[in-house]
Amino acid sequence: MPNKKYELTNDTKEFNGITCYRIIALRDITTIRGIVTKGTIGGYVQSEKNLSQSGESWIADNAMVVGNATVLCSAFIYGKACISDSACITGSAIVRDNACVSGDAYITDSVTVNESAHITDSARIEGAVFIKQYAHVGGNACIRHNARIFNSARIEGSAWVEGSAVIKGNALIDGNARVCDSTIVSCNTHITDSAIIAGSAGIINSACICGSVTIGGTAIISGTAIIGGSANISGEERIRGDMKIKDNTVITISPFISDYDYLTVFRDSSESIKFSLITDQFEGTVDEFEKYIEELNYAPNYIEKYRAAINFIKITIDG
Repeated sequence: MPNKKYELTNDTKEFNGITCYRIIALRDITTIRGIVTKGTIGGYVQSEKNLSQSGESWIADNAMVVGNATVLCSAFIYGKACISDSACITGSAIVRDNACVSGDAYITDSVTVNESAHITDSARIEGAVFIKQYAHVGGNACIRHNARIFNSARIEGSAWVEGSAVIKGNALIDGNARVCDSTIVSCNTHITDSAIIAGSAGIINSACICGSVTIGGTAIISGTAIIGGSANISGEERIRGDMKIKDNTVITISPFISDYDYLTVFRDSSESIKFSLITDQFEGTVDEFEKYIEELNYAPNYIEKYRAAINFIKITIDG
């Protein structure tokens, strides 16, 4: 091939029984990380099919590309990164450190995968996505736009993560779940089935969101709360503790008593109506909430307003 940008050297390294060859630049290459000058020693490939002879892509340091994996366009692989199987890294994507990309994974645009992250199976990563630490993306998952995947978070199944969503901690997103916009999912949370998390919602602690639930607005779901069925939660709801919600009956009154409080009312999995007052850490039944209001010693006109609100909620939830 005329005008080759690199060639294989006699410096070899074994990888799972495969002999790989270190490369050397035959011309100056203007990569996204600066100019690789002619004569620069690069990383390792199994054969010339692993790194395109055209474009400005490059493999540096002790990075390795083997099998049917390809590095194209302006992609840059360095550190001790490993690209294997039939994975494709293209666009201006960067894979570095100890990151691994395998299977039929496809990474493009200006994606960055670093540290010890692992991308595998038929996962597709595009846009300006940033994946690092021990994050894992597999299955048919799709990550795009400006999403950030950190820590030991896992994206699997046919899940989609997009927008400016942040997934971190030990969070698991799988099934056909979709997480988008400016949402934050962290800790040991699990988003699955056909659940949708949007807006600026936050899912934290060990919460589980499943079924065809939709959560949006600035809602916060925390603790060991389980939201399932067809629940639709938006606005400023605060669901915490070990609440279990299975239908679409969720009401929020904000502000409630103070400008900083939120009253969330819902029917839980046992069909009981529950009241949750976030500031005072109150959670209980209708009767318990009425008793709580009476003990506040507020002026009678305020108490009457609260009673009216409770009656309205009862009618609304019971239909």
